[in-house]
Amino acid sequence: MRFPVYFKRDAGGASNGNPTLGDDDAPTFSSTRDESTPGDPFLTDCMLAHKLQFDRPTNRIAVGYWFDGMSPVTLPCDLWVWDSKSEKWYKAASGTLTSGALTYIRIPYLADSPATQSNFDVPNQSLLVMLVVSDNSEPSGTVHIVAGPDSAIF
Repeated sequence: MRFPVYFKRDAGGASNGNPTLGDDDAPTFSSTRDESTPGDPFLTDCMLAHKLQFDRPTNRIAVGYWFDGMSPVTLPCDLWVWDSKSEKWYKAASGTLTSGALTYIRIPYLADSPATQSNFDVPNQSLLVMLVVSDNSEPSGTVHIVAGPDSAIF
């Protein structure tokens, strides 16, 4: 298994050249992709883009984290989804991450439009989610986070 998303955050005053845990802003504003804008949520490393599949839908995201310091804590997180029609981010779910374990966070699944004559001009869709951890109560060290789509049928 290989998670498609991996990113690091420094915590508790550590300075290892990574962004600081808790500095990722919740994307509560409309935003189009503009790579010239600093702080643009589309440029962050904590995003997962995944092509939707009709036969095996992504109905949850698997998130794991580990801490390379002493005494890790549980971390609250929020998962945001992007809607290209309204060009807005929507908070889809919240969860709690535990060091050394996977957390499964359920997300809405909006399937592609059916392949009919009337939908030929509708592009196939993809899932774009952003994981935001706004807590910096971790002791000094580096937080490593992985995320990936889960297509398990249940």
